[in-house]
Amino acid sequence: MRLLIAMLLAGAVAAASPRRLAAEASEGGDGAAKTSAFWGAAGEKWEPDGPFIDFSYAGYRGSDAALPRPPITKRLADFRKGGRSDGSALQAMVEWANDQPSKAGWVVLSLPAGQIQLDRPLSIRRSQTVLRGAGRDATTLYITKSLSQVDRTGGLKPGQLVSVMYRESGALAQEIMEGEGRVGSGSIGNDLYFTTPIKSVEGKTVTLRRALPLDIKDSMNVALVDNWFTLEDVGIEDLTIEFKWERYGEHHQERGYSGIELERVQDSWVRNVRVVNVDNGFLVSNSNRVTLQGIEVAVTKGRQGNGNGGPWDGHWGVRLGYSTDVLVQDFSIQAKMRHAVGADSGAMFSVYSNGRMKDGNLEMHRGHSAQILFTDVHLGASTRGFASSGPDDAGSSSGAYTTFWNIDSNSGTQPLPDHNGAAPGSCVYGPDINFIGVTFRQAGKLCDRWVYEPGRVTPPNLFEAQLARRRGGAAAAAKAAATAARQAAAEEAAAKAKAAAAAAAEAQAAADAAHQAAAEAAAKAAEEQAAAQAAAQQAAAEQAAADAAEKAAASPSPAPAHAEPALPAEPIETPAEIQPQTTPPKKTTVAVAAAAAAAVDAAAAAPSPAPAPAANAMAAAANTDVLAVEIPAAPRGFKRGTL
Repeated sequence: MRLLIAMLLAGAVAAASPRRLAAEASEGGDGAAKTSAFWGAAGEKWEPDGPFIDFSYAGYRGSDAALPRPPITKRLADFRKGGRSDGSALQAMVEWANDQPSKAGWVVLSLPAGQIQLDRPLSIRRSQTVLRGAGRDATTLYITKSLSQVDRTGGLKPGQLVSVMYRESGALAQEIMEGEGRVGSGSIGNDLYFTTPIKSVEGKTVTLRRALPLDIKDSMNVALVDNWFTLEDVGIEDLTIEFKWERYGEHHQERGYSGIELERVQDSWVRNVRVVNVDNGFLVSNSNRVTLQGIEVAVTKGRQGNGNGGPWDGHWGVRLGYSTDVLVQDFSIQAKMRHAVGADSGAMFSVYSNGRMKDGNLEMHRGHSAQILFTDVHLGASTRGFASSGPDDAGSSSGAYTTFWNIDSNSGTQPLPDHNGAAPGSCVYGPDINFIGVTFRQAGKLCDRWVYEPGRVTPPNLFEAQLARRRGGAAAAAKAAATAARQAAAEEAAAKAKAAAAAAAEAQAAADAAHQAAAEAAAKAAEEQAAAQAAAQQAAAEQAAADAAEKAAASPSPAPAHAEPALPAEPIETPAEIQPQTTPPKKTTVAVAAAAAAAVDAAAAAPSPAPAPAANAMAAAANTDVLAVEIPAAPRGFKRGTL
């Protein structure tokens, strides 16, 4: 069934054009991990239109249900009759399961412990079918040969799984790349599907449970389609698949030693499975909501060194191609694969969680693969960390919003990502990429559209944190909100205290500066006043001497014998306890000079028998507080009272 997107997709918020926060990650104490500016302590800072989506829907049943373990239906021994070989018995058992009607429910095929020879491929074509061994270290399959649109809502109901199909268009390609990077998908085209349950149906309005990961624009050809996967509830678990050892062949000329491929399946899984000596370990193609849990890729010894095979043990460890919502969890890559784990050909919205490698890389293989989460992954030697390749015509390595969260290595650092000769750290690798909890080992200019928060962050695993937050529901959200509120209040109080302390320090500094300036000004004023007083005294003395000489020269006869000579002008000192505060030094100088001149004039004009007034005037001048009393000086050649 196919449904045109002519209706309103209510409740779906696009994750395009994220808001880039300027806030930095908050540091933990004593070297502890810090929190990300885009998640916080419990997801309180995460937003649907932020730099990464909610990845918690990846995996079997959208990670809303545990992987099932139904009871055994048939055992291999039931098909060994008639002297069948292991390969024949296995094939007969699988074909029997494929023929069972769907109403029969679960069919679980059990393999015994030990090594089982297999010389042909096996294909499960029935839903609700499981192939189960006795354990990854108990059962081994030893393989000796290689593999050389409608406009109605009728029939839709809440809980039904539907896909939003974005059909090929240049607008879609631009949306995936956020208008940046190299646009091109190569041979895969530009189709994309996004699967989600229906939340509700009201008239012609369909509300989806999940937020749209990309905008829907008028220039796009978008439709809502019914489930298009052919199988579901298919499981392979608890066994090892080992190929006979041969050196790895040339790139893209492998012999076909491939482990498990899931094609066009949904809500299916691979659990506790190891593959050994493979060209390709685990391949997921055109599938949705698949879980690969507890898987391992290994070799009995190195397979490198054959022709163009190079230094590799194989091609892909785990590859997701044109698939969505795949969860690869608790994985180990102990072989040196050309592409250890990653996404190719339009794979999106998938997660690699809790992985350990010998010397691995996180591959974004172009073709508009985007919005992949790698979290809590240890790359081992990490000689190639983020090395990514792919066809030249297939665009940038990654579309927007791919997220690397807490990626570690033996050295604790990673090489800068690059793209076919472009400068390491260039936006050509992909736009709007998130490197959170990642530390690059060499200096270099990073794309200004990347989020880069070096050093380990908390929570350690973003997928698990998002899933716990979603499962916790309202209680968890309320708790997170309360935690966030407390943290915000504490941060605000700390910020205010810091601001107040800074203001106080600034005020103290200003006061100290003002005090210093005042002290310097006072010292300078005192120095200038002392100089002014000395100059005034010197001027008064010189003036008195000059006046006396002038008067003596103008006299017609010598002074009477009985007349007392004029007293020489003596310096007049301002009493130490009386310091000028408001009267300028110049006025003080004039007053002192006037007093001295008056004393000299009095002495010169007095009759000879009466010397006392001059002495008294001099004494009066000497005792006068010249700062409080101002006596204008008579012009030279005039006497007081003269008009």
